[in-house]
Amino acid sequence: MATATTGSSSGGSAAASTPSPKVQVTTLPRHGGRALVTIDKVSEGDVLLVERPIAAAQFAWNEACKYTACGYCMRSLETAAGMFARLAELSTLPTLPHPECCQASPDETVPCTKGCESVYCTAYCRAAAWEDHHQYLCSKGPQGALVSKLREAWKAFHPPPETTSIELLCRIVTLVVTKSASSAVLVDAAADAEAGGEEGEARNVFAGTPFAHFCSEVELPGGFRHKTLDIDWSTSVDHIRLLMLELFTSLFPGSTAVPAVLSQAGFRSILAMVGRNGAGVGTSAIAAYDAKVTVVDMSEIDRLKLDTLLNGLYEAMNEATGEFLDCEGSGLYAVQSACNHSCAPNAEYCFPANSAELHLTAVSDIAAGDEVTISYLDPCAMRQCRNYRHEELAESYLFSCDCPKCIAQVDCPDQSDEDDDDD
Repeated sequence: MATATTGSSSGGSAAASTPSPKVQVTTLPRHGGRALVTIDKVSEGDVLLVERPIAAAQFAWNEACKYTACGYCMRSLETAAGMFARLAELSTLPTLPHPECCQASPDETVPCTKGCESVYCTAYCRAAAWEDHHQYLCSKGPQGALVSKLREAWKAFHPPPETTSIELLCRIVTLVVTKSASSAVLVDAAADAEAGGEEGEARNVFAGTPFAHFCSEVELPGGFRHKTLDIDWSTSVDHIRLLMLELFTSLFPGSTAVPAVLSQAGFRSILAMVGRNGAGVGTSAIAAYDAKVTVVDMSEIDRLKLDTLLNGLYEAMNEATGEFLDCEGSGLYAVQSACNHSCAPNAEYCFPANSAELHLTAVSDIAAGDEVTISYLDPCAMRQCRNYRHEELAESYLFSCDCPKCIAQVDCPDQSDEDDDDD
């Protein structure tokens, strides 16, 4: 049984200490795969894990709509006042008390040395991004025209709301090609692809890479097929794949890994891996300011004035922009990805550091050795009936849920939580 670690790639500025995790990765017979369990008894509100991602990236459309985030750790780079003004469509910046609670300072952002559109919160993040992926994926680099062509094709194929990012897919391929522990495995996978052995190649393509332990199957026994296999997706998905193949063949000429990773089966495995394991990331200068100013010592009158101001700004944002308030993206996390789903979860994750650093928090007391579960579904889907939830989980995650809530609803599979409330 391996103890969970907090090792990382992207997700923060210079290396920072993190609290020891209160969970560990194990295998449970019920799932037949990885699971996360507590080391000791934990209480509601306890932070179980702080983890940075192996890879994370902002959504393409989110970035195009002027949600400015660090190109490495995804920290929101707007000021809270600036973000309020943009999202609430205000003609002037609101005056927020205690400006020291605002983390971002746009004047201090660090641009890409090649002059592309990427910006960073620190020189550390810029250097880390360059080493990790940006030296290959910079739009002002040697293959910049292909990079830009791919990004525009992705936005045409996948309008908002997005479920993953073309930038994340490219970063994953870059890491698989450049960071694999055993190039021989990828050579074997390429040979499988040339021989038409798509199934074997899909099994091998992540071996020896940072993504080896993630679920990446696109089809499982029992009739489970990932939505990337749908006919409506296949043509567009293959167009994106061929553009990526052109880009990475140019970036890594003569590579035996590229044709394996970007074969039809290999690319579908990447999409399935992100879809089945990825965590949605949301960062916000407003949320960071709100969290800090909430604990500032002030008089009751000043607190009331602040609450009134913020509530008015939130209402204006909701009316002008709706629910899309954050810098949004997705990431892959080595330990958090071991969390299995429950329709009645005992934990949830969030991003209080205004970066892709993930905090897993207990939402109820959990006994020592018990499994830690989260919801893979959004709050709206979670309130739907058992049949709806099972359809969503089967299509995106390839399993049928047997959590306590689903077992309790086995005799009323079409009854939603809203129906229960009406009763």
